[in-house]
Order: sequence, then structure tokens, then C-alpha cells
Amino acid sequence: MNSGDQKNNPTLHDVIEILDDRFSRIDQRLGTIDGRLNGLERRVGSVEEKVDDVKETLDAVAQAVDADAVTLIDHTRRITKLEQTI
Repeated sequence: MNSGDQKNNPTLHDVIEILDDRFSRIDQRLGTIDGRLNGLERRVGSVEEKVDDVKETLDAVAQAVDADAVTLIDHTRRITKLEQTI
């Protein structure tokens, strides 16, 4: 081999430095991604809590509407009976 070939061929040390640099960049990016995922997980948890609150409210409203509907039907029957007797 002549000296020109040695300049074009990286040494094992050169390859290790390049790989270390690449792995360091990957580690940094994964850390950033991990942080973003943690933030997203907290936000999703918050949304889930709000959805549960809305569901509880809607269930209560639905029960009230059902009770009002039963009362309305009952009153309609009573009024109809009263009208028939008059």
C-alpha cells in the first residue's frame, strides 16, 4: 500500500470516533423524543380525566332527562284521565 491509500482508509480509531459521535446524536434525539412522549402522555392523561368528568355529567343529565320524561308521561296520563272525567 502506498501513502495515498492510507489517507483514504480510516483507521479503527477513526471509525470508533465516528460511531461514538453518531450514537451520541442518536442518544440526544431519543432523549428529546422521550421528553416529548412524556409530555404527550401527561396531556393524554389530562384529556382522559376531562372526558371522564364530561361522561359523569352527561350520565347525570341523561338520568334527569329520563326522570323528567317519566314525569311528563305520568302527568299526560293524569291530565287525559281528568279531561275524560270532565
